[in-house]
Amino acid sequence: MVLVRRRWCAWGLGAGAAVALARWWPPLTAALPLLGLVALARAAAAGAATWLATALPRRPLRDLRRRAVLVTGCDSGFGHEAALRFHALGAPVFAGVLLPQGPGAARLRQMASPRMRVLPLDVTDEGSVAEARRAVDQFLSEGDCELWAVVNNAGVLGVGEAEWMEMEDVKKCMDVNAFGQVRVTKAFLPLLKKSKGRVININSQASTIVAPTINPYTMSKFASLAYTDSLRYDMEKFSISVHSIEPAMYRTPLVQSTISVCKQKLKQIPNDVRNTYCEHYEQKFLKLHYLSLHLTAMPQSRTFQVVDAIEDACFDKDPQDTYIPGEGSKFTSSIKDILPFLASFTSKILYR
Repeated sequence: MVLVRRRWCAWGLGAGAAVALARWWPPLTAALPLLGLVALARAAAAGAATWLATALPRRPLRDLRRRAVLVTGCDSGFGHEAALRFHALGAPVFAGVLLPQGPGAARLRQMASPRMRVLPLDVTDEGSVAEARRAVDQFLSEGDCELWAVVNNAGVLGVGEAEWMEMEDVKKCMDVNAFGQVRVTKAFLPLLKKSKGRVININSQASTIVAPTINPYTMSKFASLAYTDSLRYDMEKFSISVHSIEPAMYRTPLVQSTISVCKQKLKQIPNDVRNTYCEHYEQKFLKLHYLSLHLTAMPQSRTFQVVDAIEDACFDKDPQDTYIPGEGSKFTSSIKDILPFLASFTSKILYR
């Protein structure tokens, strides 16, 4: 409730500041027909709300030893780092991995800690999710902790243009990134209702901003964000809070592998489709993909920004509904609000 009041305060301050600035600064007044006063006020209010939410001191929950967290996709990347972070904070961790014999799972097991449980968990498989639920139930029955949070982190990055995609590629993206969140959340909701805990969905900036070369991924992330927002309404009556983490691209192993995936996909395009594109378009596509995912991606050394957001969503007393880690991501989101036509304009320039 405190955070809600803070947000209303910030929105009011931001909107008032935008109107005052527009009145007393002539260049901005002249630009209002283009930008729109409403869009400007909205962006200012959003910026003020973000600043206020992050500037005020955090109020972490205490006694994390009794607050267990389930994290999916712990083989590498954000999930792996989040599992290690939660364990370091003292919370029991259920680390779901797709490859139980893989290097990521092995590193987690090497900790040899009773608070780090590595679980085989394929979010696309109903049986695997049910087995993970049974393992969590057994652990909880033997101790004095409860399942406090579910972090839906497992994800895949589908690449390609609309005409090039195989339906299996689209289905896989949707099954992991969107339906996987639904499967896991649905399976563990009974435990979260008991603890009045939290659901944290790792979505993406691609949930709201369409990027070229990753058509299947963008589709799935729009769906996962819609599920997150809808779930938040549904869970309000049970005092379960639902949170969305929306990072930009970071150079995780998932992102770094996409150039080789792109090259493989290009080889599979039928000749009758390939011939309808201009000469050297495949090279142009690869360059565009590299530009959009690699040159603009945050370095892997800064993935802590995302893990910080996940930690805050799990263990702060007044968590935000939405987290946009990284200053660059916040700037991009603000620009999108002020200049909604910019994405379309940029796309036309890039594809000329």
